[in-house]
Amino acid sequence: MAKDLFAAGVQPLHLAQARALIALVGFALIPGSWARPVTRFPLHKLIALGLSIALVTLTYYLAIDHLAVAVAIVLQYIAPVLVVLWAAAIARRHPTKVMLLALFASAIGVVFVSELPSESVDRLDLFGVAMGLLSALFFTTYTVLSEQMGATHGSLAALLRGFAVACCFWFAFQLPQGFPEMSWIPRTCRASHSWASAEP
Repeated sequence: MAKDLFAAGVQPLHLAQARALIALVGFALIPGSWARPVTRFPLHKLIALGLSIALVTLTYYLAIDHLAVAVAIVLQYIAPVLVVLWAAAIARRHPTKVMLLALFASAIGVVFVSELPSESVDRLDLFGVAMGLLSALFFTTYTVLSEQMGATHGSLAALLRGFAVACCFWFAFQLPQGFPEMSWIPRTCRASHSWASAEP
């Protein structure tokens, strides 16, 4: 769907901004996300969570814009490997044999579900590959911070506030450039629905 939106004229940056806003509204409609945490959110972790939410989406969309979707998916889903490495190196939680087996199986599953073997990867766009790897890095940061803050403050409360920070970041970034109308006009949305009418 993102590919269709890009073809319709939507910029990856603007789609990342729209996704953050839509997610924020969605979480805000869930009553449990407004529950006050027992302890205050550490400000630096909340900002880091919000920025990782904003940038994981942007880098992933940039990867999709420059690569086949299958390749971009596989690059981003290096993140679980990075999470396990972080847990082993920083948190001193060494992976069990079952965890390593599950990690290997999930990686193989992503490769085949994304149909990567059928893709031509002989001439990859280096910028797209770099964005895919960055998206994996931001995905790792987002996963680790979500786990930490969700354990102490509740998952919904952490995500609502994280997406609020992401939206504030995008608003401040976009304000000098004006409102990205292309992301919100009905004509663009209709153009992106071509995938829905495709034959299975």
